Amino acid sequence: MLAVSVGTVKWENFKIAYKCKHQDGQNADEQDELIKLAGLGGQDVIHNLLGCTNIKDEMDFVPYQEFNATNKQRHWEDFMSGDWAWEEADKIISINSLTAGATLVPIILGSDKTTVSIATGQTDYYLLYLSIGNVHNTTHHVHCDAVVLIGFLAMPKS
Repeated sequence: MLAVSVGTVKWENFKIAYKCKHQDGQNADEQDELIKLAGLGGQDVIHNLLGCTNIKDEMDFVPYQEFNATNKQRHWEDFMSGDWAWEEADKIISINSLTAGATLVPIILGSDKTTVSIATGQTDYYLLYLSIGNVHNTTHHVHCDAVVLIGFLAMPKS
């Protein structure tokens, strides 16, 4: 897992509060819970990925359909060669014809759990990664600046 820098996007700390029902014997008690997390601004990361010169030749900026010339069999390889990307672009253009020629940028999120034991008392972290569907699969597989760590959620052991 490689987290690379994409431009000057800065890490920010967030606190999210939500109501949580705790079962205490027979009484359900609703309390405020607070989650602390750190992360990068997703829109800025996407902007920087699209402008990343290291992977600019490894991206598709329009959906496409590829067929074998001899047997007319469809070939799928990258995200933008799939039916979803093709149909989504058609749908967007049918809703607003002014979007013709714009780039569809599918967002891909992934999460992974890791445990840090040194100086944290066995804290679990849920890492959140972001990439875009425009990047070729071969580039995603080797990360090559295409997969960015955008956040982590600490879950201390209680």
